[in-house]
Amino acid sequence: MTRKRTTLSVVAATVFLAASAAAQGGSSGFSLGVGGGFAQADQGVGYMVLSTLEFPSPVRMLRPRADVFYSNWGRWPNVAGVTGNVLLTPFSTTKAAPYVIAGVGAYLEEDSKPKAGATLGLGLRLPGALRSVVIESQAHVYRLEQPRGPTDIPPGASNDWSVRRNRVIWKPIGVTIQF
Repeated sequence: MTRKRTTLSVVAATVFLAASAAAQGGSSGFSLGVGGGFAQADQGVGYMVLSTLEFPSPVRMLRPRADVFYSNWGRWPNVAGVTGNVLLTPFSTTKAAPYVIAGVGAYLEEDSKPKAGATLGLGLRLPGALRSVVIESQAHVYRLEQPRGPTDIPPGASNDWSVRRNRVIWKPIGVTIQF
């Protein structure tokens, strides 16, 4: 319960700080996002909720972004994470801006120590006058403290040695609103 409160506090603080920065910066290029995604889990539907903060960049194609998220995928340990990312947008139009996202972060499973990991994904930003809608698929991977046996491997994962030593969290499709 304490971890859940801590995670929710971190998400709330991120939203508050990002909103303050965006309000003070006006057209400074800061962008706050709130969103999440759902996927089939072993016990019903799993979910991920997240808050994003994009920063201004002197390079049009590259944009730094920080994410804070919480995921619950059924009987697997819940995970909270903080990642620092870079968005690469090779081209954009007034109607769509596809991008690749890559980054590193810290991941915290229930009752364990934080672990370093990485993230990679694809997204599509649909710009609007006041807000953008972002559709994104993203995978996070981090090293497990203890290797897990074949019975501990999530459904749909392969049974090779690397899966047992690493945990992969995949958000097949998520939707975020950027302000």
